[in-house]
Amino acid sequence: MSPFIYPIEVEDFQKFFLKLEVYDQALPQNSNSRPSLKLDNIIYLPLPKGLLREDLQLDYSKRELGVLGENVIQKYDSVKNALANVVSGAKSISEVTTGLGTSIAEMGADSLNTWLEQQVMKTENIFFKIGTQAAGYTRAPNFTLLFDGISRVREFVLEWKLTPKNERDAKELEKIIKQLQKATLPELSDVNYLEEAYEALVPTVVKEFFETPEDQQETKDVARANEPIADKLFSSTFILPKQFKISIMEKIGDNFNQINYLMDFPHYFSIRDISAYYGVNSETETFIKGDEGYYHQSYEITVIMMENKLYTADNVGSN
Repeated sequence: MSPFIYPIEVEDFQKFFLKLEVYDQALPQNSNSRPSLKLDNIIYLPLPKGLLREDLQLDYSKRELGVLGENVIQKYDSVKNALANVVSGAKSISEVTTGLGTSIAEMGADSLNTWLEQQVMKTENIFFKIGTQAAGYTRAPNFTLLFDGISRVREFVLEWKLTPKNERDAKELEKIIKQLQKATLPELSDVNYLEEAYEALVPTVVKEFFETPEDQQETKDVARANEPIADKLFSSTFILPKQFKISIMEKIGDNFNQINYLMDFPHYFSIRDISAYYGVNSETETFIKGDEGYYHQSYEITVIMMENKLYTADNVGSN
């Protein structure tokens, strides 16, 4: 497999490249197999602006604690051990609940005043609120932060502004843009989605049980008799866009060596947004005459890639 490389003739100063391995997604051939990824092609582009920028976002919510919640926090070890006993099967849930209730009840007397105060302070009675304010008091809510999860996968905005030095480089860059566009967009399938899923996911023994040779022949006859209708149905079936594996490479001589410590890319990516701008924003001519035709003076490419799995602490490198 010959990769697409821009620029073809690499200058000495151009050392770092982004390697994009493009993979096809395919349904399994039988119900016992898992979906597979097949390498389609490889693209090398100069390391883009914006690649080495990370934006990680986690979700937390503020929750007000009642007395029970406060006691559970203060009795964390007993709660943890009680739940561990349930998971391991050492105790029944009723035994654990009883023990946990006893543990929390030890602090019940001391917490009674706090609980009463909370209920009083929560009142919506405007006169009571005015009275406490006048006395110099107001409610002090007791709250904590609870971790709710990770709200989104990592995204990278890749930006290139490239100026080909010759016609050969321009043609290679045109091919790369087309490859990226093809990998971003879904394809129309000539196979009905339900038929494909049925063949891939339903076990053979089930098919043989429910289908007789007469049923199979009748199905084929109907499909042949209604080919125009079938074509319209097939046109609503998409083949999924391709996925990418990202690597940062250093070119030494004729070889590309992977660099692992600049950024972690443990998962596959999909392109959700791609744009290409041809030419220059100026009064000068935007085309250059080459030996075989014309090519653009410059190309601006913007790609937004999103990871297909959540990036967690397990994926962060040690360097």
